[in-house]
Amino acid sequence: MGTGACEYTAPDVFEVGDEGVVKIIGPVPEDDKKVRDAVAECPVGALKLLGPDD
Repeated sequence: MGTGACEYTAPDVFEVGDEGVVKIIGPVPEDDKKVRDAVAECPVGALKLLGPDD
């Protein structure tokens, strides 16, 4: 289920396609507040931040 919350919060990084699936469309800046907020606000918990060692 793609609600679009991540795309609204970080539109340079996330995009919800017509099929409702979230895609990463741009570079994910390290320690970016918008990306952290998008992950935290995901209502279905579909997003997770991983570090370089994960």
